[in-house]
Amino acid sequence: MRVDSKTIKLAIEDVFCFLSKSLIYEKEAYRIVAEREEIADPDNSPEFL
Repeated sequence: MRVDSKTIKLAIEDVFCFLSKSLIYEKEAYRIVAEREEIADPDNSPEFL
């Protein structure tokens, strides 16, 4: 299999896209946890599965 610069560029873009999405989801999860800890009435908070 021949690997050219375009294939390498696409692979690198895929990796960076995956990593950036992972960081965004992780950041969002931390935000949700932080908000959940600040809620005074836990009965009004959404349930997590």
